[in-house]
Amino acid sequence: MPRVRGHERNVAVQVGPLFGIDIRPTRVFLWLGRGLMERVVPLGGTPKPVPTDRPQRALRLGPVRLWSLGNPGVTIAQAAVSALVGPDDALSAPRRLPRRSSSRSRSPSTSSR
Repeated sequence: MPRVRGHERNVAVQVGPLFGIDIRPTRVFLWLGRGLMERVVPLGGTPKPVPTDRPQRALRLGPVRLWSLGNPGVTIAQAAVSALVGPDDALSAPRRLPRRSSSRSRSPSTSSR
């Protein structure tokens, strides 16, 4: 397996000359035919090339060609979070979680009288 550095992780599927989809954490590429129509669907954020080496995998099953750079599960999960939450909302400003009450706090039935 060749290893690639400096590219954004992706998972792609191409079904012969009919259509294909390339999923990345920040955008999705869709295409029909060979150069007939291409669409880029932004999911938000800017592309972040991974500085470490990632394995590039490819598989051919009849007319279907699959390939990925990095872990496909992680790539799809990152794209889903970007699509649902938006990377700016999820990563830009940390949110404060509500404070949990201390386990040492007294309940009304155990308080001293």
